[in-house]
Amino acid sequence: MDDPRYVRVVCPTCRAVLHPRVEKAGRRVRCPDCYSAVLVPQPPKPEDAPKQRDPGEYRVRDARAPSRPEKTDSDFFLVLCPKCQARLHPKREHVGKRARCPDCDTVLVVPPPTKDEAKAPPPAPGKYAVGEEPKREQPTFRYLTVEREPEPEFATPPDEWWFAAGVFTFPWWPESLSRWMVLTMLLLPGLCVVAFAAVLAGGSGVGLPTTFVPFLLLVLTWLWLWAASYAAGCFLAIVQDTGSGNDEVSDWPEGDWRERVTTLLYIGLHFTLATAAASALAWPVGIFYGPIWMGVAVALLANFLFPLFFLASMEADTLLIPYSAVIFGSVLKVFGGWLMVYVESLLMLGFTAAVVGAGLYFAPILTVLFAAPLLATVVFIDARLYGRLAWHIGQAEMARRPRKRKKNSETVTKATDRSAKLMPSKG
Repeated sequence: MDDPRYVRVVCPTCRAVLHPRVEKAGRRVRCPDCYSAVLVPQPPKPEDAPKQRDPGEYRVRDARAPSRPEKTDSDFFLVLCPKCQARLHPKREHVGKRARCPDCDTVLVVPPPTKDEAKAPPPAPGKYAVGEEPKREQPTFRYLTVEREPEPEFATPPDEWWFAAGVFTFPWWPESLSRWMVLTMLLLPGLCVVAFAAVLAGGSGVGLPTTFVPFLLLVLTWLWLWAASYAAGCFLAIVQDTGSGNDEVSDWPEGDWRERVTTLLYIGLHFTLATAAASALAWPVGIFYGPIWMGVAVALLANFLFPLFFLASMEADTLLIPYSAVIFGSVLKVFGGWLMVYVESLLMLGFTAAVVGAGLYFAPILTVLFAAPLLATVVFIDARLYGRLAWHIGQAEMARRPRKRKKNSETVTKATDRSAKLMPSKG
């Protein structure tokens, strides 16, 4: 692709050819085939490109002009590309000029030929007797190993304190601060409309006109759909990249807001399933203790079931059946990690709900000033916690598999020895 708006880059993991936009040079993009983080290089400078060919280079020679000496194969010599080691054969007249490698598009300056490639007449053919097979020299093979420097990888989370280190300060990291500010700005208009409606409904004593209600609901729906779709895109990107073992997030939501509505529906479906399951489990509490305690039980259970269904759906790569044996089994195998994330998330959500609820009741206008950044912080930290939990589950699963393979190999060895004892010897 020769379009200057895009940069050609090869994925170091699966060798897929990507064409990200030139604006993403120096940043990392996600490979669509293997989901590896690929560093986008800087585009080549215009002066590095080889000069265009002269249109008159291939003109028809005049028959009356003196004939030129015929070129032979000795006019070409061997040059290896410094990047991909491709074998190039430029002419001697191209020494010192720029050339482009046809395999990796690297621009190089043609070096002068070595002394071993000096012009020499071809060797005279040998004489062989009739019926005698000539002795041919056995070829020797050489394998060229091209070594390259590995791409710098993202730093992995620490083994200890994975549930706290880099979690509560994540919204203000340099690469996530701008997204946190965007989400805050998107939440602010919706909260302003809610506060305005609360003041008209009961705070100022002025009743809300009936004809104004549909218009207000339409504006609220539009504002919250815009903000919630961006929050869902950020939430999913943070969970995916953090769960993969990356401290930095590269797959931030970009493009049209309508593309993020699918992500909002995806997360909303799992939240609905978690709330429905929590309501069914908390139904006996409502019968014996009343609806208030049932609401408390639903909130407690939904805070645990939502990450369970959400991580299981991501691990199983399915939407309709959010079940994964690895995620569901980790509740017992990694009980301490689940408990730590559950307590942190519950305390953070409870504190946020209490502060925002009290603020909307006593001072609705003043609450808007700190509610928007507070809600954006909750989204980023909650997603960071779920991503760290997914990474911790993966680490525990990888540490458990070698022991299982070792146990299976010992079982096979014992079975082989037992069968060898039962087989009669031929002696």
